[in-house]
Amino acid sequence: MKTTLALKALSSGNRSPTHGDVVWDLPTQRANGSWEPGAWQSVKGPIEYRANGLHVCGSLQIRYWRGLCKRLGKGRMRTWIVECEGQTSIGPNGFAARRVRLVRPWDGREEV
Repeated sequence: MKTTLALKALSSGNRSPTHGDVVWDLPTQRANGSWEPGAWQSVKGPIEYRANGLHVCGSLQIRYWRGLCKRLGKGRMRTWIVECEGQTSIGPNGFAARRVRLVRPWDGREEV
């Protein structure tokens, strides 16, 4: 199965700030500095942007999401690089995916 990299911003409690109520399993940093990804999250049913799926975005879209979360009073966001698998649905500010897992913190420079 093809894996795609994207970004996921989480609010406090490791929750998705605007879509769903998933509590995400965070990656852990190994002694050598590399990262062990978190557990896969998945959804059932047809994937549809802003309706059903795990919502993520690319580096060019993260500014939109951070601004939205700030306007909604969601507090400080932490952004992660994620791996996505399975069916996707593309939208104007990101996409929804069938399966997603957090891989490592985003340094703000890597483009995905």
